[in-house]
Amino acid sequence: MGGIERAGVETPTWFREPSYGQRFGGMVIDALLIALLGGIMISIVGESRAGTAASLVVSFAYAVAFTGSSGRTPGKIAMGTCVVGRTSADLPTWRQASVRWLTLIGASIVSLAVPAVGVIAPVYGISVLSGPLHQGFHDRASDTLVTSVRSDR
Repeated sequence: MGGIERAGVETPTWFREPSYGQRFGGMVIDALLIALLGGIMISIVGESRAGTAASLVVSFAYAVAFTGSSGRTPGKIAMGTCVVGRTSADLPTWRQASVRWLTLIGASIVSLAVPAVGVIAPVYGISVLSGPLHQGFHDRASDTLVTSVRSDR
C-alpha cells in the first residue's frame, strides 16, 4: 500500500485525517435530513409498522445511494469528507456502503429494542476516536475510511 507507520498501522499516503468536528458535523447534518425525510414518510404512511419500515427504507436509500455513488452524503459534502475503500482510495462498493449502513442501523435497532443496551449508540460514536485511522465500527466492518477532502486539512 505504501504509507506512513502510525501506532503500528500503515497509514495510506493519500489519507488526510478529518477533524472530529468534520465527522460529527457530517453525522448531525445527515441525521437531521434522514429524520426529516423519515418524518415525511411517517406522515404519509402513518405511525405504524409500515411507517417505521418506510423510515428504514428512506434511511437505507439515503445512506447507501449517496455513499455508494459518490462516497459523500450531503453531510459529508458540507463538512468536506468522503468515504473511500481503506486500501485503495476508490469509491466504496455498493456492498461496502450497505455494510456501513447495516452496522450503524443494527446497533440503533438493538439499543431501541433492548433499552438496557442503549449505551451502544454512544460507543459507536466514540469508536471513531480510537486508532490511528479513526475508523468507527462501521468503517472497520465495511473496510472503509473517512478522509478529508478539504485542502486546508
